[in-house]
Amino acid sequence: MKRSLYPNLEAELNRYGYSLYDVASSIGVTLSTASEKLNKPRRLKLCESVKIRDDLFPYLTVDYLFAETPISQASQAS
Repeated sequence: MKRSLYPNLEAELNRYGYSLYDVASSIGVTLSTASEKLNKPRRLKLCESVKIRDDLFPYLTVDYLFAETPISQASQAS
C-alpha cells in the first residue's frame, strides 16, 4: 500500500495483517477505490471511517486511526 494520509491506520493494518482488500471489503468498494479513499484528501466519508473501525479495529478510536499525523496508542488511552 502506498503511503497513506492516515499513518496510524496504515500501522494498525500492518500490525494485524490486514490488507487494502480488507478495507475495501469493509466499505464495499473496489481495491482501486479504497486506495484512492486512503490516499487522496477528502475522499473518505465519516461513515466509511466508522465502518472500517467497527469491522477491523473496534477497540481503537476513529480519531486515532484517521489522524493525519502519527499518534502513539498510549496517548489514546488517556
